Amino acid sequence: FNGELWLTGGTTSLSRNDVWHSADGATWNQADQGPDMGERPLQQDVLFNGELWSIAGAGTADVWHSTDGLNWTLATVAPGFGGREQQQVAVFDNKLWLYGGRSASGVTLNDLWESNDGVTWTQAVADMPFTARLGARMLAFDNKLWVIAGVDGGIPATDLSDVWYSSDGVNWTEATADGGFPARQDFAATVFNGAMWIVGGDESDY
Repeated sequence: FNGELWLTGGTTSLSRNDVWHSADGATWNQADQGPDMGERPLQQDVLFNGELWSIAGAGTADVWHSTDGLNWTLATVAPGFGGREQQQVAVFDNKLWLYGGRSASGVTLNDLWESNDGVTWTQAVADMPFTARLGARMLAFDNKLWVIAGVDGGIPATDLSDVWYSSDGVNWTEATADGGFPARQDFAATVFNGAMWIVGGDESDY
């Protein structure tokens, strides 16, 4: 965003609400000591319509956006999808898309929501045609929306390595039941050099 890398919120020993930015990845500057949006670990940040957006997290449902990373504006406090954390957000087909996560009461969610403006949200799919999961990653790539791996909500939990895609956000197809990588959750994922990439992650420990 604005030619720099940006980092917001998260957790150390405490939940954080600071914003940092860097032009080279080596030197980082704090943009704001404490944005009005408050502490939000397990939120999702994306670039949409030329602005930074920070969506839900820590059981909240509010949506914030910023044109400069310093000043943040509340888009909505009640977007319809309810409080959650560990959800995934991607920009696809000129819309914001939000998948799953965990509700404030601890339920693993499997719904999909869409928004043209970040203010009004519509449920696109009430129950996705695959296992409800946490720690998955959602990407926009090759004119499709993708959901990759994660961990189911079972006891004991089972890590996943399946990959699903959709060309419209509503109808989903399994690309593979086994992506060829060890099953995992909470990994990094991005699109780079004409391909989807995943890095690291975690295995279930519960």
